[in-house]
Parts: sequence; structure tokens; C-alpha cells
Amino acid sequence: MPLLPKKPRDAKPAAQAIPAWHPNFRNIDRLPDTKTVRTAFFINIAAVTVTLTLLIITINREMEARSLAAQTEELQTQITKDEPGSKQALARAEKFEVEEKKLRELAEFVGPGKFVLSNFILHLGEQLPGKIALTHVEYRQSEVILRGHARGATDEAAGDADDYIRQLRTDPVYGSFFEDISATNQGSNPATGWYDFDLRLKFKEPATKENKDKDKDKEAKK
Repeated sequence: MPLLPKKPRDAKPAAQAIPAWHPNFRNIDRLPDTKTVRTAFFINIAAVTVTLTLLIITINREMEARSLAAQTEELQTQITKDEPGSKQALARAEKFEVEEKKLRELAEFVGPGKFVLSNFILHLGEQLPGKIALTHVEYRQSEVILRGHARGATDEAAGDADDYIRQLRTDPVYGSFFEDISATNQGSNPATGWYDFDLRLKFKEPATKENKDKDKDKEAKK
């Protein structure tokens, strides 16, 4: 019978060199990651989330900066546009302060029955006839100038203007403040078709001894 082949002597050492089929559970670092969702996935998601958040914040800030720049430019344009009107308003305010100072001086000058321009203007508005319109009121130290127009046909408008002058002369509240009320300029305006007029309301002189003597002389001559 033939003899069985003999195993080589180095077969056992070779078999022992083959690593075990299972990992070494005592070495945790060499264990495979068997989780359903790997830890690296969460790390990537967190990194992407932070990046997107920072990107959105940056975009929002950029949009806000552009919006503020546009608003600033729009406001600057509006300021430049309104600047002439503002300067005119300031000039009117300064003029009004000057006129107000004159009015206060007149109020002190007249005394107890003092003439107050603001109240006079309100009174004019309340008593203004329907066909009469005032476009300008100017206060001076010795008089008040009224400028306006009467609407309607020339003859009828002229009559309305005369009636208004008589109304001012007989006004029970302010008629006694004025020595004379007369028209200094009146006539039809071809451009508007209205009857324009300028009225001069002259204040009475203060009741001084000199003025009283003048009044007595006038009465004596009559």
C-alpha cells in the first residue's frame, strides 16, 4: 500500500499566523462602527447647518445694509428737494417774528382795548362775505393792509367790494380801532376776471393831550 503523504512541519506555524475571524473586542478603537446612523453623519450635518446659518445671517445683513443705503439716498434726495422750501419757511418765520414784535408793541401802545392781529384775522374770516376773498394781510405800525378780490361781473364785484369796506367801517368789534378805512387800489384783473382791491385800515392815533387839542380845534372850526 502506498504510504500517506506526510504533513510539512511548518504547516502548524503557518496556520497559527492567520488572524482570528472575529475582532479583538478588548481593543475598542479597532472595532467597526456598527451604528445605524454613523457619528460622522451628525458631524457633517452640524457643520452644514452652521455654515448655512452663517451664510443666511451674512445675506440678511447685506440686504439690510443695501436697504439702509437706499433709504439714506432717498432721504437725502428728499432733503435736497425740500431745502429751498425750508429756507423760505425759515425766512417767513423770521419775518413773522418781526411782525409779532410789532404787534406786541402795538398792544402795549393801545392799552386795555388792545388790538390783537391774530384775533382780528379770525374775526375777518368769520365775517367775510361769500363773494369776497382775502389773499394778503399785512400789519404795519400805523395801519393794516388787506388785499383780496371779489368774484363776479365787474360792476357787481365792485359793489360787493364797496359793501365790504362799509362793513369794516361799521364793524362793532374792530371798527373803533381804525380812523379811516379806504381802498388804495382796485380794478378788474384781466388774468383772473376777478375784481382786485387793496384796503388801507389806518389806526387811530393815541389819545394824548396834543391829539385831544387837535380834535378840539377841528370841532371848533366846524
